Amino acid sequence: MKTIFPKKFKITQGYSRSHGGLDIVGLAGTNIISPVSGVVKSSTWVSKEADPLTWEWGNYVRVDDASGTRYFFCHMASRSVTVGQRVNIGDTLGIMGNTGKSDGAHCHFEVRTGASATSRINPADFLGVPNRCGTYTAGSTSKWVETSEG
Repeated sequence: MKTIFPKKFKITQGYSRSHGGLDIVGLAGTNIISPVSGVVKSSTWVSKEADPLTWEWGNYVRVDDASGTRYFFCHMASRSVTVGQRVNIGDTLGIMGNTGKSDGAHCHFEVRTGASATSRINPADFLGVPNRCGTYTAGSTSKWVETSEG
């Protein structure tokens, strides 16, 4: 079961053509964990003055897996990893936050593929959850179960 928050989380905005990731709130803790093993390629704060195109991400981490797929974890309050660091599934990358262009503490999570990593894929498919707002809890059968609580 792939996740960026352990046990329980809430999707507050789904993936779409105009929103290239999932907005996810950790409900059982604020640690953002890596869903893949890979290498940290970015661990930085992007200000509006430094980069007017990606400043919306604020404090973010990018992890690349062995196939070259890139995973972005944005709006962090703080980062726990450094560029070049090797991470494993379940390692803490940082703390959920409200930096950049954000309307509350959450993690904007994106998955990108392709030679230039500009092809976004639906992160809901990657995590194995529906691409819709809802609360999800780890199930007993290694699947996420949608719950009404939240």
